[in-house]
Amino acid sequence: MRFIIFIFCFLISTSGISQVRGIILNVETHKPVPYSNIGIENSIIGTTSDIDGHFSFKESILGKRLVISSVGFETQHHLVTDSLVEIYLQPKIYELSNIIVKPNRKKLNVVANEIPSRNCSNYLVCSGYPWITGKYFEYKKEYENVRFIKEVKILVTSKIDSAKFNLRIIEANEKGEPLDNISKRNIIAVTNKGTHVITLNLEDKNLIFPEHGLFVALEWLIIDGNKYEFSYSMKGERKKIRETRFEPRFCAFPKQGSINLWTYSGGKWSRLSIPDHLKKEENLDLAIELILTN
Repeated sequence: MRFIIFIFCFLISTSGISQVRGIILNVETHKPVPYSNIGIENSIIGTTSDIDGHFSFKESILGKRLVISSVGFETQHHLVTDSLVEIYLQPKIYELSNIIVKPNRKKLNVVANEIPSRNCSNYLVCSGYPWITGKYFEYKKEYENVRFIKEVKILVTSKIDSAKFNLRIIEANEKGEPLDNISKRNIIAVTNKGTHVITLNLEDKNLIFPEHGLFVALEWLIIDGNKYEFSYSMKGERKKIRETRFEPRFCAFPKQGSINLWTYSGGKWSRLSIPDHLKKEENLDLAIELILTN
């Protein structure tokens, strides 16, 4: 049986309203900050800054508070009072955790959550809002001697070439909830049309598996290059329905037991709600593989 989890899309009237445009900048260098996640606080409405830091809203957002999240920067809140806005982000100062590294002649690799198959019929889909979805990886004793993150593999499918998404590595707190990015910069992945396993080598980033676990988070980018427009008709009707989706789609597989997936929007993380028609033993788990090394 095939399931698609849609990242919700709501139609909003745009009659009689003005467009809000803006740019995201580094407060220290005044350079643009690309691929920032820009959401209206406590809402699913949002967008992504482009490669030059620019963004726009067609919805009426005057008087609304924006929440801007970008890897390597402090989260910023901004009250919209004008149709043209400049938002400055403060670079984040990272405190590196101490880890004792013992010399080892033999290179060790451990695979966490191996992708079960390359054939996928279940997807997480984005219909136009800058959601982030993350899979929790619990810290296990067997990871004690392989604390470095070597690679992340993600099974994705796309209807277009050169679809981009952002990978975030997020530390979990003691409750197993998303806490903060441990990667200092965006990790942008690109996939072409079709179904592919995207392999991202993270060895040069020196990322250490935190003691409370981590989230491998996948962020949709609401940019023109990711748009996929299509039309369809409901059964028994001739009228065509036009929709826009933002690629790629992230593949998922049925898995027994509870699945610890989370989503981010409007400045908040929450557990992913699985539709009622999916039984507990048929929960969907993101097709993400983690390779650890010493």
